[in-house]
This record gives sequence, C-alpha cells and structure tokens, in this order.
Amino acid sequence: MKNGTLETSTGFRFPTDWVGKNVKMILENQVYLGHMVSHKTQTKSFKNRKLVAVPKEDWIVVKNTHEAIIDEETFELVQKFISVKKRPNKTGRPNMFVGLVKCPDCGRNMAFSNPNGREPRFRCRTYARNSNLCTTHAISYDALVKIVMDDIQKHIKNMETLGDQFIEEMRVLSESGGGKKIKQFKQELELAEKRIAEIDSIIMKLFEQNVAGKISDGRFEKMSVTYENEQRELEERRKALKEKIEAEDYKTKNTNQFLETIRKYENVTELNRSMLVELNDSILCVSSRGNRQRTYSKSGNQL
Repeated sequence: MKNGTLETSTGFRFPTDWVGKNVKMILENQVYLGHMVSHKTQTKSFKNRKLVAVPKEDWIVVKNTHEAIIDEETFELVQKFISVKKRPNKTGRPNMFVGLVKCPDCGRNMAFSNPNGREPRFRCRTYARNSNLCTTHAISYDALVKIVMDDIQKHIKNMETLGDQFIEEMRVLSESGGGKKIKQFKQELELAEKRIAEIDSIIMKLFEQNVAGKISDGRFEKMSVTYENEQRELEERRKALKEKIEAEDYKTKNTNQFLETIRKYENVTELNRSMLVELNDSILCVSSRGNRQRTYSKSGNQL
C-alpha cells in the first residue's frame, strides 16, 4: 500500500498494483545476489543538484557483502529475458527467437517477416536494406524450430548414451572454443595497453619540446588533446576486453551447469522460449542454402 501505485493513477484499479518499470528495477537489483551497488546517480554539478543516471559500467559494485537470496545463474537468465525488447511484429505470429537469431557476417539481429504472405522466416536485416553491405542469410521459422529442437534432443540422447565420455567431450569443446576467444581478447588487450604506454611517452616528449620552445603552446595543446582522446578510447576498450575475458572464462568453467540445464529438458518435446534462452547465447544462420545454421550455448558449446 505504501510503495505501490496510487489508486488515482491512470489505468490501475488497485492501490497495490506495480508498474512494469518498478518490477524491472527489482529484477535487475544485484542486492539479491549479495552485492552492494552504489553510484547509480550523481548530481550534474556542485551548482546544479539535479540527479542524473550514471552509466551501468561506472557503477560501484562491492560483492559478497551479505547473504544472497538468488544464485548467479538464475539472475543472469532473468537478465537475458528482460534485456530483449519484444516489439509486435507484422506477421501476427509470436516469435520465440526474438533477439537470438543473428547474421554471422554483420552480427545484427535477423529480421522476422513473412514476405508476400508466405511462411514466416528470418532474413539478414542489413542485406535487406542494402545488398552491398552484407551477404544473404535466410531461414524459415519452422525449419529453425525443427533444427534447434533436433540439436537439443541429440545432446540429451548423447548425454544419456555416452555418460561421462560425453560430459568430458563437451568440457574439452567448451575449453577449446572459449580458449580461442580468450587468446584473441588477450592479444587485443596487450596491443591496447602497449599503445596506452606509447601515448604516455609521446605526451611527455611533447611537453619537454614545448618547455624547450621547440613547439608552440597552441601546437602542443592541439596534439596533446588528440593523443589524450585516443588514449581515453583505448582505456575504455581495455576495460571492455577485460570484461569479455572474464565472461568467457566464466562460460568455460560453467560447462557442468550447462549440462545440468540440458538434462532438465530431457522430457520436453516442444521448443519454448525458456529452453532457448537457457541453452543459447545466439543462433547464427551461416547459409541460406539447405537452411544450415549453428547455435551456441551459454557455456560456449556449439549445438
């Protein structure tokens, strides 16, 4: 009654109704994971006390400050559900793959449509707008449902038949795929850190040349601003790469959780949104011929 919606609010019959925005805030709250989060807002300046939102990457998170009441896996699963904007489509048919089917070339979400009233399908959004910017990738909705469901059932059957051998093969595959990505990210991180150090050295030399009168103050200011902007972008890139490395490492170590999730659906005969979100990070349509495609699970395994 105290924290709900007022009875006089438009569109609500009961005073304890919660608006969607408030429910979403609760579902995104890391406090339930046992973490304390601060610096979500700040004032514009010491003169303007109006609060403005701080980007999520700049929040201050202190982990394990109190007992958690929800596990990390469930929390992350909820984030995947609520992060996708479910816009109505023109087909009038529900799309359980929303936000998951992507073009392997441009990386964008593939468009869900039924051209000329035909069977609904997914098509590369970039190619549809400009055929010079990407290559054609398409697959029918029903074909994708069958392919993904067959792959999931194949994994369940293999797990039941091969037992420990299948689990070990999945672990090796996960570590191999995740290891390649981590290696690539680490190489990019090394290059970024090397360039950051080089810029520090360049700015120091520019400063010495300015003091010695070899370059003017205006020239020094213009050049230093350019290098500082580049360095700022590199520092943001470095932060993003470290987060990616950590995420891939978590996926690689999370193979057992992935296998337990598959086992949970061993008696399911029809594909649904929960299965898709739990078992897949994305679905790549790699060819328009033969409706071939790949799916990747949350632990980095290829289905």
